[in-house]
Amino acid sequence: MLTLAACSSGGDEQEASSPLTTASSTPTTTVTPADETTTTAGESQETSGTESEQPAVACDAEGARALDLVGDGDDAFQLGEGSAGVVLLHQNDGRHCNWVTFAETLADAGYAVVVPAMRSGDWPQPVIPAAVAHLRQEGAEHVALVGASMGGTYAIAAAPEVDPPVDLVVAISAPDFYQGSSARDAIGELELPVLFLVAEHDTGLVPEAESMLAQAQDGELFVQPGAAAHGIRLLDTDPASAQLVLDALATHLQGQ
Repeated sequence: MLTLAACSSGGDEQEASSPLTTASSTPTTTVTPADETTTTAGESQETSGTESEQPAVACDAEGARALDLVGDGDDAFQLGEGSAGVVLLHQNDGRHCNWVTFAETLADAGYAVVVPAMRSGDWPQPVIPAAVAHLRQEGAEHVALVGASMGGTYAIAAAPEVDPPVDLVVAISAPDFYQGSSARDAIGELELPVLFLVAEHDTGLVPEAESMLAQAQDGELFVQPGAAAHGIRLLDTDPASAQLVLDALATHLQGQ
């Protein structure tokens, strides 16, 4: 089912489409208004190759605490505390620091947020279940995995191995397969809500998201019309996209 939401005029504050509020076995596709600012097609797409030089793991984020989740040295940072936790999984160039702005937003909203610095293309990623376990040890009663591009693929692929299960997976601009990690094979196993978010002109990713949605037991897909921004940049450039994620987290982690 395709539902179109009314678009506001350019520059006006936009309300996000309704979040994941009810469980449903029937997949739905919802299109929400896009912000005026988009990238050209493929501008933020990931490329394989040598990773960029890594900054300090805490990314100089104010109040961030460096973590050693798997015993190999600092491999993540944490912002905030609370009974609801979010693990943010980054894109493929080791750019975990790109999550800082959104992590600060979540921490200000009362979430405990962990952002691992992963090696692109390595699978499996033991830091993902370790991040969830850390949040639970810190007192988080509800946890979500939120991933951008490669991180979205990893979030779906890792979710079946997390016990007890997380409460929500959010996959932003996620391909169905990435260098050994198969979201398309894992998605049908998940009995938890999965939110797919993708820009309309993010090359090839809308059909992949639609295919995964068809296999999901409890999924929703939001496509931003006219947009081409990829991964974290989609949240940075489109307030409606960021609000969709915030609303989904509030619904499933905070009961709002």
